[in-house]
Amino acid sequence: TWDDAWEALTTFNMRSQNAWPFAAEAISNHPVTGYGLGAYAYPHSHSSYLQFYCDFGLLGAAALVLGIAIIIKLAYDIKKGPAGNPWMGIAVGICLGILVGAIYGIIETSPECFLVAGKPGHYYALSPLFAFLGAGLIIVHRILLSKNTDSKTGQGYLA
Repeated sequence: TWDDAWEALTTFNMRSQNAWPFAAEAISNHPVTGYGLGAYAYPHSHSSYLQFYCDFGLLGAAALVLGIAIIIKLAYDIKKGPAGNPWMGIAVGICLGILVGAIYGIIETSPECFLVAGKPGHYYALSPLFAFLGAGLIIVHRILLSKNTDSKTGQGYLA
């Protein structure tokens, strides 16, 4: 409905006009090291990437970019794997889950998270979702590209 669309737009405006500029200012105050996990004073930035930079600074952002590069490399390697293997469907599902989470992270801080106490009175959102998806991607990558796995049945073992 129009009311739902207006509410979504208003929420997005709140993020772009209030939370994001505050996060950008916070980043400029501690650009290299960030504030530390859970020490950023604003409740959260409504963007996983801005929040990550506020928490971990340029060093953390560099590690995040490296992690994204590794995920892209794993996905590319999996794409070259055997198409008829049943594990390929799991690999595609994991890759899509990572992609959806990455897109969602632009406008929200942490999907499927739980709050953890930081400094007194401050909390941060911790999401194990991407750790599980990343671990699953590594496992499926090893299975699909293992020489000990049957390309049609997906059965075999990891060497």
